[in-house]
Amino acid sequence: MKNESFISQDEVYLILRSFLCENHNISIPCFNEICQLFTIKNVRKGELVLSEGQLCDHIFFIAKGFCFTYYVWEGKEHVMDFFREGTFAIIFHSFFKRQSSLLNMRVSENSTLVSLKYSDFLYLLNSHSEFRDMMCRLYIEYWIKREINQHVFRCYTAEERIFFFLKSHEIQDLMRHVPQYRIASWLNMAPETFAKIWGSINMP
Repeated sequence: MKNESFISQDEVYLILRSFLCENHNISIPCFNEICQLFTIKNVRKGELVLSEGQLCDHIFFIAKGFCFTYYVWEGKEHVMDFFREGTFAIIFHSFFKRQSSLLNMRVSENSTLVSLKYSDFLYLLNSHSEFRDMMCRLYIEYWIKREINQHVFRCYTAEERIFFFLKSHEIQDLMRHVPQYRIASWLNMAPETFAKIWGSINMP
């Protein structure tokens, strides 16, 4: 797993400009306005970005690092989702419904986040159709992938789940950012089950 230093403000600017302007065709005037509204937040490995019961009042672009969401039930951590570099991390029900979060959000390595308040997010949606269109595209893609994942989690055996996400290289990528027990939790299986299957796959 990686544990790198934070990045500079100039690096954040370049990463965000590449993501918005080059990858998603956001105009320079819109980009400049986004830059006036966001704040940069450095979060150390293992720290919480948001706790259960708090209001998620920000959407976070991960300029560097890795986040995950989870809840705790009967003293056990249950991982819901992972958010990689170059994606937006958000707790949807809290952010959009303006209600207390049922989930926690934590970083698994030193992370530099670009934070945008709910009120500023709404302003950009209403003021810039290109920003609104980009967010629609991103979240359509996100929910399509999430629906497929939920089908796999509910309908596949433990071994089939692992092979499905091996084929897409999802597990290999996750191994670089989080320990195996969190991957097992996300896959809805016991850590021992994951370790046994993973060990058999990696046997010479």
